[in-house]
Amino acid sequence: MRTQVLVRSLHLVLVLVFLLSWIPTAPLQAAPSTISPEPIAAQSEEPPLPEPLAVTPIEPRALPNLLLDVDVSPNPLPIGGTATFVVTVSNQSEHPAEDVVLTVPVPPATRALKHSALHADEWRWELGRLDPQASTEVTAKLLLTKVPTGDALLLRPEANAHNLDLPVAAVGGAVTVTEDRAPVQVAVEAQRSATLLSEDKRVEVVLPEQASNQPLTLDLAPLEVNSASRATTNAVVDEHGFEPFVLKAINEAGRQVESFDKDMTINVSYTPEQLAALGISEGDLTLFRYDEAAQTWLPLTTEVD
Repeated sequence: MRTQVLVRSLHLVLVLVFLLSWIPTAPLQAAPSTISPEPIAAQSEEPPLPEPLAVTPIEPRALPNLLLDVDVSPNPLPIGGTATFVVTVSNQSEHPAEDVVLTVPVPPATRALKHSALHADEWRWELGRLDPQASTEVTAKLLLTKVPTGDALLLRPEANAHNLDLPVAAVGGAVTVTEDRAPVQVAVEAQRSATLLSEDKRVEVVLPEQASNQPLTLDLAPLEVNSASRATTNAVVDEHGFEPFVLKAINEAGRQVESFDKDMTINVSYTPEQLAALGISEGDLTLFRYDEAAQTWLPLTTEVD
């Protein structure tokens, strides 16, 4: 251990002595020198301009603008009923649409009726040329064989044309209902609550306690919209609403009760497929009641959950 210590000390001394031997004993003097700067010649000539490049403008593609509209009747459509659909193809562009082809897949829960455009599981129409701002329509029939998903018949047509990268698609259809939709009713005692549910379980009426101080009967039935009443109904639904219904409260004397001491709640259920078939946004859903005295439809306070 001591030997190693002495050796390490010796090395330090040698290194120190070696370094000291290289330190100069007299100060170093710098030799004088003269630097004469050379003037920089100014450039009198401007740099040459770049050569202009010839650019060929890109002409925009002359594309058609196809729009599809689907209409199904009757709407609502009963299970086992025959539906007629019409698809309208419009060209909203200033350019013609060439080689227009329209296809409509046969929807589930249906059977397509015989048609010249029917090929296997779809209808196919080769429409050819469609001039600017022009439109054409096709029609076919199908049979609704069973209850479809979401209680709605949905048609999904697609149209394509020359120069279109992707086909144009649309969705439309009809709400489906059961053939037998009998009215339902419930007897309500004075000051008692009651709940009334339609046969298809789509409409629920809730009468709270102490809403009526007299016995009465609640009656709920679908409203058959025929050609005579369609104009009145369309003033609100514009052929894009659910089937209207009639709700009545009749007292023991056979008179209709027009008001209650507490608010009545009406719940109407729906499916995303039904909204798609009717072309309705969920945020636009509103319940209306018909005021016979004013001969108009009045909106009710509506909450969508």
